[in-house]
Order: sequence, then C-alpha cells, then structure tokens
Amino acid sequence: MEGSPPAARLAATFPPPAVGEAIVDMVEHGPTATAFATVSDYAILRGSPHGIEPHRTFTENEAYTDHLRQLSAIDHITSSTDLRLALNAHDVRQAHQLGMTVILRSVEGGEFIEHDLDRISEAYARGTRSITLIHYSPNQIGSPQTMTDGQGLSPFGVDVVRHMNRTGLLIDLSHADITTTERVVSESTQPCILSHTNIRFGPHVHPRLVSPEHARLVTETGGVVGAVAAGFGQSTLDDYIDTILAMVEILGVAHVSIGTDMNFTFRPVLHDYRSWPTIPGELLARGMADEEVALVLGGNVLRLLDEVASASTCSGRVDV
Repeated sequence: MEGSPPAARLAATFPPPAVGEAIVDMVEHGPTATAFATVSDYAILRGSPHGIEPHRTFTENEAYTDHLRQLSAIDHITSSTDLRLALNAHDVRQAHQLGMTVILRSVEGGEFIEHDLDRISEAYARGTRSITLIHYSPNQIGSPQTMTDGQGLSPFGVDVVRHMNRTGLLIDLSHADITTTERVVSESTQPCILSHTNIRFGPHVHPRLVSPEHARLVTETGGVVGAVAAGFGQSTLDDYIDTILAMVEILGVAHVSIGTDMNFTFRPVLHDYRSWPTIPGELLARGMADEEVALVLGGNVLRLLDEVASASTCSGRVDV
C-alpha cells in the first residue's frame, strides 16, 4: 500500500503499488465505479505460509491514526486525478451516463472505530459508504473466518450494526465467520453484502471461501455476494467466469456481483483493469442476457446502496 508506515510488515508481501498506471487503466478500460478501501488492521498484518494473519495487537488509537493516513492518500488521488468521489448510487449512474470514473470509499476492518460509535458517523461524513466489520484480525466487533473458535458478534458489534443502519452505511460481511454473519443479518434492518468471496465448489476448500448456506444468510435478506478474482480454486480468468456463473445458479442473478479485491488478493486471476471488458464479454458469450450482466456488473450493488441510503438520517455531506 502506498505510503505504508515502516512497521507494516505486510508491505513486504506485495510489490510496490503502481497507482498511476492502475488509475489510467481503470479510466480507459475499467468499471464506472471502484471501491477504494482503507484497511484498518493493515499495520499489524503479515504474510505467512498460511496466508495473512495479525502478528501483534494494536496500541491505543493506532488503527484510527492509520485509517486517517489512508483516507488522506485517497483524498490525494481524487484531488490530483480525474477520479471523483461518489456518495450514492445516483452519483454512479450519472457518472456512467457521462462516461466518468468515480470512487466509492470504503473501510476494511472495524478496528478504527475502537469503542467510539461517533467514528462511524465521522467516516460517513468523509464519504465512506461501506464498512467491512472484520478483516484478518479478531476485533471488538466480531470474529474473522480465517481463525477458529471465534466468539461471533460482540455486544458492541450489535451497537455498530445498529449505528451503521441509522447512518446509512452498507455492512460488508466479507471475512466474517458464519457465527458473526448469522447474528449480524438477524440484527440488521438493512441488507448486507459479502463484497469479495466465493462459494466452495467441489474439492476446493479454503478459509476465505464460504458454504452456500453461509452465502444465503446474506442473500435471503436481500443482500449480494461479490465473486472474488482470487486464486482460491481458480487459476485463469475463464475459471473466474465459471465461478460467477455457478454463483448465479446457486444464489440467483439478483444476488451476485463482482468483487475483484484488485491489488490486494491471493494469486489474482484478474491482474489489471485492461482485462475488465473480458468479464461482460464472456458472460454474454456464455448465454447471460444483457440485463442480467448489467445486474452482476453493478446493478445489484447500486440497489443495495439505494436501500441502505433510504434509511439514513445523515445529510450526505463530505468534510475533507
């Protein structure tokens, strides 16, 4: 991640970011809107033979401070490039009509909140529209799926869910274990998203994959599951297309989206945005109708953003 603090061990796991090149490719070849996320637990993560894992706990206020650092990096991108910040589904639809490219701001991991619910409202005021409650570290909210014997959603996590509902923030359950997921969807008054994961198929078993039952916890309340272009049982872009189609078959076309996790995923099968047009082209060639492809490539997520925003008591302003 660009501008990583020296103590961030995970930085050594990934090649230096080519942000400028990625943005050029995104504008020329990619989708109308891309989520740019701050990663709350980034400073305490490291690569290991088993994947990504925390190697220490946070000091007080450390996660929040690093979250603000990463927010500033995203602000710099929107102020120094042609990319603009989208605050809602209307902004995305308008950008699509105008041929523009926009950013949807998100946060991966709720560590930055610590035990201060006002930070959720602050994140919304800065333009964040979704928060992934748990990343790779067990935190004050709930348990990650990559660790065993998790305790599920905490009492404070229930407060976080309710505050996010009131604020108009989309709850992202990617990385959350099934126990946490069950409780979140029962407490939330709004649909949630699993923004980047895949359903387990055949012999492919990995902690980041979910069972059909796990996925349906989200989709049966109106939510969406984003197919991730990672090397979990996939080695080519064709494999990824197969995964998308299989997920549509299991969950229904109204509940599947694209969740690339670009530049921060395991053995990616979608390496850059120059390959993005291949996805709709292949889905159409495999028999999906135009309107179905439109749902998977963004329509389903825009519906969620509309629904969650309708419950918000916030004004939608952005303070930078």
